[in-house]
Amino acid sequence: MKMTKKIYCYMKIHQIDIQKVSKETGIDRKIFQKQPVRPLNATELCEVCAYLKIQPEEIAKDDTLF
Repeated sequence: MKMTKKIYCYMKIHQIDIQKVSKETGIDRKIFQKQPVRPLNATELCEVCAYLKIQPEEIAKDDTLF
């Protein structure tokens, strides 16, 4: 599973408000969809992981976060 999809699934499962994450990180909310307009870039991935207080490495290799 790609990182953008993993972030989307994590936010859905943990009932995290996508609109709020988008507003507070400045990342387009259209990226946080089941079918994103494009994948997260490296900077965005780091920003959203910091906001969610998760490590990119953890989510990359561990599907048990879901």
